[in-house]
Amino acid sequence: MERNIRVSCVDVCSDFNPIDNYYTKILLNIYSQIEFVSDPSHADILICSVFGNNKDKYPEKKKIFWLAEHPDRYRVPADSPDTIKLCSEYRSALNFFRIPYWAVLFEDWVGNASNHKYVGYTVERVFNHFRHRNLEELSSRKRFCAMIYSNPQGGRLEMFRKIQERGLEICSWGPLYKNMPENIPIKDYQKKLDSIRTCKFYLAFENSKYPGYHTEKIISAYLGDAVPVYWGDETIVKDMNPKAFINCNDFENLDEVLDYMVYLDSHPEEYCEYLKHSLFTSLDKVMEYSPENISKVLGPIVKRWFEEESSSKPLVTLFPKTLKS
Repeated sequence: MERNIRVSCVDVCSDFNPIDNYYTKILLNIYSQIEFVSDPSHADILICSVFGNNKDKYPEKKKIFWLAEHPDRYRVPADSPDTIKLCSEYRSALNFFRIPYWAVLFEDWVGNASNHKYVGYTVERVFNHFRHRNLEELSSRKRFCAMIYSNPQGGRLEMFRKIQERGLEICSWGPLYKNMPENIPIKDYQKKLDSIRTCKFYLAFENSKYPGYHTEKIISAYLGDAVPVYWGDETIVKDMNPKAFINCNDFENLDEVLDYMVYLDSHPEEYCEYLKHSLFTSLDKVMEYSPENISKVLGPIVKRWFEEESSSKPLVTLFPKTLKS
């Protein structure tokens, strides 16, 4: 008879749906039923993150720890056979698996999670988004570039200044260098995409460069039908189709990047080449990170947690090819 697994959440963000989210969907692919409990002391498994230190009160509990942001900015639990870590970076360690932040944004993988960003955007819809573009209309847009940020990090400040110094239009709807009259509420992602869609390019600049750290920014540009100008770690090409975005890593500096943007702006046929491709090289590549596929990797570990005969044995994780660096 299948064990009844009780699950609770601690140290998660305030708008995290504790019942319907990417991580509980993984567990539901391992166990046909799980019970959600509000008291962590009554749980078998804790789903936890970095928004507090309450998880430290339960050292005896099995944990699934997740972190979508840059790992150097937060305290990540020490390696332990009793903790699975799902983080955005590439790293080989005990029970450590890479789950990029963009992978937890699809509606069919997240369900009714209140912090879900792209409502209505299933995996298949995102993959095939490029097929519905009007290239003539998009290439004739007059606005040059857009950005929507609040943090003055990465190369955003430098690129914003360079664009302005050349007399080109850059539309900023976010708190950082805001120069547009419209306000975009922080949770109104459809309005964000509609605003991006008025411009030819979008600065998809990460907060920092770290192997494997790729967020939703490049997807925002893609869904907003602007050519993404990506600044971040060079491993982005492992996740995304290089034919669908401008990769700042391919240039010596941001001046060269801007020169290329200006060139594309006056050469519509070459500009449109970036809009003819999906942001992902294949649907199969995206599906590697589906809760169902991740559960096939994590299932043996989770089930072994609750086998009495092996509960005291050290656990060695074999990394599948799709999740290794």
